[in-house]
Amino acid sequence: MNNNPMLSEKAVITRLVAHIKDMTHEDRIQLLQYIEERGFREKRKYPRHDCDLSVCFDISDQSYDGAIRNISVEGVFIQTSKKFNIGDSLKMTFTLPNETYPLIASGWVARLTKYGIGVQFDTSDYETEFISSLLLLNAKEYFMAFGNRQDMDDEF
Repeated sequence: MNNNPMLSEKAVITRLVAHIKDMTHEDRIQLLQYIEERGFREKRKYPRHDCDLSVCFDISDQSYDGAIRNISVEGVFIQTSKKFNIGDSLKMTFTLPNETYPLIASGWVARLTKYGIGVQFDTSDYETEFISSLLLLNAKEYFMAFGNRQDMDDEF
């Protein structure tokens, strides 16, 4: 590999495209996920909080159960063995610690991992805005009891 830092932008793009064309479809998907993961981490504005919350969620008129393993103002990571697609819309129901009533939030699948799905909240949804406000105000109280999950720490 030529590590010449003076390669023009056009030369870099040409070489990248050539390499990508030679990859299998599965390798292209892994590369895309790797690139998006790096960009996604840099875009994260709010901290995630480890948790262990039961969640029921609906995708394409099917209901599923899972566990929310971390949560932030912008979304959640749901541990599930089911397979979904990036962009799938969903509605989820869960109860935050110290809250009496379940919350309903809408969102979309933003990330797929071997452990489950990263879901970004739909910010146009009133209930989701409410959840975000609760988290901003009470995150320390809600999630101090949960330990750090090293196996899924970087999943969402």
